[in-house]
Amino acid sequence: MSPEPSPTAWVPAGKPIWFTEFGCPAVDKGPNQPNVFPDPKSVESALPYFSHGGRSDIAQRRYIEAHLDHWQSGSSGNPASPVYGGPMVDPDRLYLWAWDARPFPAFPMRSDLWSDSANWSHGHWLNGRLANPDLGSLINAILADHGQPPARVEAVEGTVCGYAVSDPTSARAALEPLMDIFDLIVSEEGGELVFRHGRTRRAPALEVTELVLGDSGPMVESVRAPDHDLPAEALLGFTDPFRDYQAGTARRYRLGAKGSRQKNLSFPGVLEKGQASALLEDWLDRIWVRRETLTFSVPQPNADIAPGAIVRLPSSGSPSDFLVTEIEDGLARKVSARQAGVCLPAPWRDVSRPVMPVPAIVTGQPHALFLDLPMGIGEGEAQQQFRVAAWQKP
Repeated sequence: MSPEPSPTAWVPAGKPIWFTEFGCPAVDKGPNQPNVFPDPKSVESALPYFSHGGRSDIAQRRYIEAHLDHWQSGSSGNPASPVYGGPMVDPDRLYLWAWDARPFPAFPMRSDLWSDSANWSHGHWLNGRLANPDLGSLINAILADHGQPPARVEAVEGTVCGYAVSDPTSARAALEPLMDIFDLIVSEEGGELVFRHGRTRRAPALEVTELVLGDSGPMVESVRAPDHDLPAEALLGFTDPFRDYQAGTARRYRLGAKGSRQKNLSFPGVLEKGQASALLEDWLDRIWVRRETLTFSVPQPNADIAPGAIVRLPSSGSPSDFLVTEIEDGLARKVSARQAGVCLPAPWRDVSRPVMPVPAIVTGQPHALFLDLPMGIGEGEAQQQFRVAAWQKP
C-alpha cells in the first residue's frame, strides 16, 4: 500500500488553477452576482444586483462565453507560468455548473418527482438551454443558408428554442418575423449588414435645423395614428416546447386602450410561454409609443442622416426623437422617420407548465409458438421434442 502523498511546499506560480464550478443563473443581470438565484425554499434566495427578476438565458450564455474567451491560452488575462510553462488558469479544467443528470425535459417537467423543478427557470442549469440558438447566431445561419456573408450581430441579444423556415423564399422573408417580434433594425455600414435592437442608441440624436422646402406640400409632414387604428389586444401564435411542441398562444391587453381592435401575430419558431408573453407585451407597447411618423427633406449630402440614425426636429414641435427608416436621394435628401420612443423590455416571467405525463404501459397478448424440434445430439432414446417459444413486450 503506497503512503499518502505529503503536501508540497508553496511555490509562487507553481500550479495551474482549476475552476471546478463556475456558472451564472439564467436571470436578468445574472453576471452581476453569479452565485445567487431566486429560490423560495431557501434562506439564501436572492436576485443579482439591479436585477428585475425576469429570466434571461442570454445573460447566462454571455457570462459563459466571456469566461471561455478570457481564459484561453495565450490571452493577456491568462499569462503563462515561468515554473511549469503552462497558463495560469488551465483552459481544459473549466467545469461549468451545472449539467444535471436528470434528463430534460423530464426535469423540470416532472415536478411530481423533484421538488426543485421550479428553480430550473432562473437557476444555473444548462439542460434545455445550452443548445438553444441565440439571435445573433440564428441571423447569421439564415444569411449563410442564402449565400450571404455574416452580419455584425454583437449588439443583438435574445434566444429562441428553435426556428423553422417552412417556405424558403429570401433571407429577408426568413428574418422579418425575428426582426418584428424582437424589435431588430438593420442598416448597411461599410459594406456590412449591422443588426441591433430598436431601443439601442449608438450616439446622441442629431438635431436637424436645416430643411428643404419642396415644390409642394409642407416642409415637415407629421402623421400620428389615431387610437382606434391601434390594437387594444394582441395575440401571438408560437410552438410551445413544454407542450410536446404543440401550438401555443399568448395574449396581451393594452390597459386604457380605446376600441376593440385585435392584432394576430404568428411566429414560426419555438418559444416558452413566459418568453412569448413578454415579447408580445413589448411589441404592443412599441406600437403605441412609436405611433408618429415624420417626412421631411434636408440639403445634400448630409451623410450622417442615414437609415438607422436618430434625429430630432425642433421645428416639428415634437420633443421626441425619431429613427430614420428610409432615404430617397435627389436634389435634396428626402427622409422618412418614425418615433423612437424607448420601451423598457418586459420581464420574462415564469409560468406554470404541465406535469409531464407518464406514458402508459400497454400490455398485449403474448406471442407463443409450439415447436417440434429434432432431438439433440447425445440425448439418448427418442422422447417428446415439443418446445414452446413465447415473446412479450414489456
